[in-house]
Amino acid sequence: MMARVAAFSFALLVLVALGILGASLVRHNLDALEVKRAHSQRLAMWSETTANAADTTEDESPLQMRTSLLNEPSSPLGSALEDPCAFLPWLADFPQLAPHPIDCTPHEFTDQWTARQSWTMGDVETACTLWQRWDAWGDPLQLLNESVSAAHWDNVAALLACLESWIGDSSTANLDRRLPARTASAYRSLGDAVGLTDVDTALAAYAAADRWDPNQSRQGASATARLLAQNGDLDDALALLQAQAADTNLTVPVRYRLWLEAGGLAANVPERASTAQDAFDAARQLQPDQIEPYTRLAALYRNSRPQWSIAAVQAGLDSPVAQTAPNRRTLLRLLGDLQRSQAEWEAAACAYQAALAEPVAGDNERSALQQALNEMEARLGRAARCD
Repeated sequence: MMARVAAFSFALLVLVALGILGASLVRHNLDALEVKRAHSQRLAMWSETTANAADTTEDESPLQMRTSLLNEPSSPLGSALEDPCAFLPWLADFPQLAPHPIDCTPHEFTDQWTARQSWTMGDVETACTLWQRWDAWGDPLQLLNESVSAAHWDNVAALLACLESWIGDSSTANLDRRLPARTASAYRSLGDAVGLTDVDTALAAYAAADRWDPNQSRQGASATARLLAQNGDLDDALALLQAQAADTNLTVPVRYRLWLEAGGLAANVPERASTAQDAFDAARQLQPDQIEPYTRLAALYRNSRPQWSIAAVQAGLDSPVAQTAPNRRTLLRLLGDLQRSQAEWEAAACAYQAALAEPVAGDNERSALQQALNEMEARLGRAARCD
């Protein structure tokens, strides 16, 4: 009998405890929903100020309007907008809503929120100042990416000016390659966008691109040379490329590319053929295993001095370039084309025959080579006699 009474009492105590805990849990969840509702309303009010920025007068900037609302006691936004991070203390007892409320440092979060709002409302100076306060280059970098993609070049220029104002002298240790690489790319995009419509801005952007480029690829110098040439300043364009290509502090592949670009610009002007040849020769000496200097030299003199073109191709066949089958096949086919243009039917046929003897990339190329060989032998009236 005593055991039953004890069991009943224990069960009753358990039910009472569960009832108390259940009521507390229900109240807790109701409070959590209220906190969530209040927080959502707070965020909506912050967003509303941005949406209403277009309704401000010319005499009052969007930032001044927001500040006056914050300072107005009777304003319904006053208490809601004072601090976008102030809701965090409310969440201390509601882990289901904010498992790690301390992850948001109130002052930093507020400043970065205000910076984004300031940027949205056109107050670049305030936004930049707040980003600098926390060395928060991630946010302007994201905005930079978005602005380049949207071709909003005024925004791009403003963000680049902001980054220049503090990142260049920053002692932050965690800057990775994304920032300088993306900034250099944005400068090049800006230069390409303004181009001949604003040459000075474009040239300054290209120079800044090379200054930021972590790979020192001198893409800005290449773009500058192209712009100068388009603007009629070929001498300056060539001088720039030649000076950069002669810089032994740059990597060999970069210098090789710059020499090819210099040769390409000079090759467009018949009077600059010797300059183009010197540039292609310099590229060939830097990377003797690359085929392009030989083919570019051949193209340079194909119409004016065809025998020089043939000599350039034959030099390529005698160089390390010809050690790979694709390069050798390309040079042999080019040699055959040059000799055919000079009515050297048998020599051309032999060049095509030698090209066919190399591993051929596909049926189309094999068919084209065979057709060229057949045409030469038809002109000869016999099979080619090749060594």
